[in-house]
Amino acid sequence: MKLLLVFALSLTISSCIAFAGSNFYDQTTITEHDDFFSVTLRGERSLHPASGSEWFFPKVSKQTYVIQLPKRFGLIEGKEIPTRKGSYKFIGTVELTENFVDFNLQLDAPNKYDWNWNGKYSFDK
Repeated sequence: MKLLLVFALSLTISSCIAFAGSNFYDQTTITEHDDFFSVTLRGERSLHPASGSEWFFPKVSKQTYVIQLPKRFGLIEGKEIPTRKGSYKFIGTVELTENFVDFNLQLDAPNKYDWNWNGKYSFDK
């Protein structure tokens, strides 16, 4: 009985670690529009298992996020980034250079949590 309990506990802990992860790609693209730039971020996120077979063969969801930025180079304050009506505003900064973009943003929510896509991305050549 103890062996079964230890096995069940270790399976639960390992699955929580395995299925909670995200893998954001380190390359991105930037597109120029009339009065703004859009940066397209891509990544994968492990989905939580819904059936028994998914514990052993987990599903992965490919995700894309497009964020609008007011300029192509320099430091951008989070409050300068447009958001949808009803969404939390950004705080923090975005640094744009010729070769990379570095997001260091938080959502201006009551708990001020980090934006999921934070990190440094290089531009596709």
